[in-house]
Amino acid sequence: MSDSSYLLFVGGYLVLLVLMGLFLGKREVGNSDDFMVAGRRLPLLVLVGTLLATWVGGGTVTGSANFIYTYGPFAGLLFFIGAAVG
Repeated sequence: MSDSSYLLFVGGYLVLLVLMGLFLGKREVGNSDDFMVAGRRLPLLVLVGTLLATWVGGGTVTGSANFIYTYGPFAGLLFFIGAAVG
């Protein structure tokens, strides 16, 4: 593919994202408090995914991989057990 077709594809994708945001953004939001808690209507799978993404960031993933590589797999288990214990 040439450079212009890549730009056309990325531009079309961005336009699609903006249109989806405008369309889906018109849903009922009472105020900022309602927005912050998603109207208390999130399905369990979405809620779990959101919390997991909040707790496990990119630094945790790359940091734990580095830790396990440096100290071995058993130390990696201790790393995760320590996080669960607190």
